[in-house]
Amino acid sequence: MRIMKTRVIPLVFLSLLPGLVHALGLGPVTTQSYLGEPFSARIEILSATVPEQDSLIVILGNEAAFQRAGLELTREIKTIQFKVVGSESGESYIQVTSKDPVREPVLSFVVEARWIGGQMARTYTVLLDPPFYAAVERRKPIARKETPPPPTEMPAQTVTEEPQRVPPGPPTMPAQTAPVLSTTSADQWTVGSGDTLWAIASRMRPNADVSTDQMMIALLHANPDAFLNGNINTIKHGAILQRPTMEEIQAINKLEATDQVRNQYTDWKQAQAGPGVPETTAETGQPGLLILTPDSKTESISSDTGGTPGEHNIDSLKKELAMTAESIESYRTENTELEARLSAAEARIEDLKAELKKGLEVNAPLPVQAEAKTDQYGPVAAGATLWMIANQLRPDVSISVNQMMLALLRANPEAFINGNINRLKSGVILHVPAGQDILSISKEAAAAEVSAQYTEWKRRR
Repeated sequence: MRIMKTRVIPLVFLSLLPGLVHALGLGPVTTQSYLGEPFSARIEILSATVPEQDSLIVILGNEAAFQRAGLELTREIKTIQFKVVGSESGESYIQVTSKDPVREPVLSFVVEARWIGGQMARTYTVLLDPPFYAAVERRKPIARKETPPPPTEMPAQTVTEEPQRVPPGPPTMPAQTAPVLSTTSADQWTVGSGDTLWAIASRMRPNADVSTDQMMIALLHANPDAFLNGNINTIKHGAILQRPTMEEIQAINKLEATDQVRNQYTDWKQAQAGPGVPETTAETGQPGLLILTPDSKTESISSDTGGTPGEHNIDSLKKELAMTAESIESYRTENTELEARLSAAEARIEDLKAELKKGLEVNAPLPVQAEAKTDQYGPVAAGATLWMIANQLRPDVSISVNQMMLALLRANPEAFINGNINRLKSGVILHVPAGQDILSISKEAAAAEVSAQYTEWKRRR
């Protein structure tokens, strides 16, 4: 199995269990694959007892967990699988693999771990090197004697290099005394400690149709002063990046953007292979903080900042942890409000269901012959009027007497002299019309017909 240099990305806790202090933890992630290949990596398991490790279950976070983390659960991320592995030496780790090749250089996913007595969730962000990086590494020349030895890698990608020599530059200015934390808004991003252009471009791109390479080149065009020597691999610490417009982004071809990224990477690596001279900022001429793309292995911290890199790293992590705690509290408050709104909505739905059921019962259509008191009526007694009979036979109060009278006339035309409802024959048997026949006559039409027949009957008399 191919093992690359470990590049550890700062991790952010997504879920903190109040009051729960447990020995088991998840350590950093070590990538073992390149961009365009199925993902392979391992995550250390920290301080796990035998029962904890035996009961440990590791799964990919669900869609809700990704939404809380502000991440998208893509198709290729859904193929990620986890396997708990224990070695004879006692070290244990989680093997992470994916079925499909990874096409995006920045891979962010949520890991949920559960074991006897506890559970936790963490977000991991991995920056994958392109395949040509391996070829560049193999062709890398032997370091010259004057080149300082490579720095020891630290978990947060931060090392200190003692400059061998500094070329003459403009007058120096005092270096900053504390690392800058990244801040972002809808249209700006302030570059802070630990930021990489890959990660910034991935977060600032407007949608998934825009590739990270496109966004990186667009950021370079929109903010040329934020980069040293116009190279995307060296972005100034504390620079404020302006978001390019959608038209500016779409004006950059995806393939051309990829070629530019590859060429700038090659140029930057060739410059790195030269004499060991640390980069300088345009404003100060002093060795300063360089925030590089995922292809970079280190970030150099100004030697004039005071204190050690470890202290800066601890302060930065403390601030990140405080911000994370605030975010978690915000999520909890939002969840509480959503639950209250959901309960109110469910109660309203039940009320509407009850009202709808009541309305259906009142306005239910009459079944055929179902509510008729009988199929026939009669014989008609002498002196009986059609109004009295209709009032007695109508199946429901929603049916008017006029409707029932006209329906009886149409169902029994032979029972009336000259077809007039006011001249009902005595002794006849009336057939009671069906409910649908009654409802086929509107109340307005029935009233008009009854009035007209009454006028005709009075005229003939």
